[in-house]
Amino acid sequence: MKHLTVYESYTAANADYLPVVTNIPNFKEDYKSLAEQFLGEIRKDYITGKDKVYDKKYGDDSWYTQEFFRWCELLGIPVKVIYFQGNNDIKDHIAIFLNGYIIDFTYKKISGNPKDNYYVGNAKAYLKYGYKEDKVDILEEFPSWVERYNPPIKKRN
Repeated sequence: MKHLTVYESYTAANADYLPVVTNIPNFKEDYKSLAEQFLGEIRKDYITGKDKVYDKKYGDDSWYTQEFFRWCELLGIPVKVIYFQGNNDIKDHIAIFLNGYIIDFTYKKISGNPKDNYYVGNAKAYLKYGYKEDKVDILEEFPSWVERYNPPIKKRN
């Protein structure tokens, strides 16, 4: 698991010394690397619509979230699922939640920007698109009640 690094911090026993922290992690960059690694694996078998306008034929949020969740389970990475409840104007949305960060492979569906092939960041970015903080749930497992599920187009061998 080359993308995981163990970080330790050391503090002095004497109160006169300031604590020294070594190897401060950059989680956002680590999670971007993890997302790229996952997409690299997916792109071997599927057409993901990289740099194209969002179209569910390239996979929807449910499919990417479920596949990434399974992939992380195989690697021993404890991820959760974040569920954004929609309203009359916006649809429900689901993504991965990991240590306070969201990893969203269909962010372009919300942003409308074809270059947003994935998003790694916090939930504040979703507020500007109409999602409400009180309508967000963090789930320990991929929910069984998800009804829509569109995988991307498979590549021909």
